[in-house]
Amino acid sequence: MPPPKGAILAVFLLAIRSFVIVNWSAVFLHGRIAGMNDHGSSSPCQEQVA
Repeated sequence: MPPPKGAILAVFLLAIRSFVIVNWSAVFLHGRIAGMNDHGSSSPCQEQVA
């Protein structure tokens, strides 16, 4: 017997939520690191293009 649709939906939403959280934190950390590098580097334009 297949599991109820509610359980599948709950797992699906949980997976999406964790995926979004991981992506958001990765973007946030990358932005902070890029910002730090920006202040220390001699060519900030290169940081933004990459």
